[in-house]
Amino acid sequence: MASVYLKRIETIAQGSSATRGQVLGHAAAHEIGHLLLGTLEHSPHGIMKADWKGRTLEGIARRGMVFSTRQAEHMRTRIRERQRRANKLQSAGLR
Repeated sequence: MASVYLKRIETIAQGSSATRGQVLGHAAAHEIGHLLLGTLEHSPHGIMKADWKGRTLEGIARRGMVFSTRQAEHMRTRIRERQRRANKLQSAGLR
């Protein structure tokens, strides 16, 4: 389960160059990242960074933040594994 709180989004976006929509989109992607990565860990840079202030918000406004190459590959691997398990269950008539 993931949660994004609009009041917190508004507080973070207020007074920054990032719009509420930009912060909301990045926060949603960040939380989905936790689900797809299967971890609560954060990284020092990029969309999985824990604390969004100053330069991070400027980056969101200018070019957006992304997942690291390692994070993206880990998510793809986990998604493929989940799809294989679902296919096996479906083939066995269990789904």
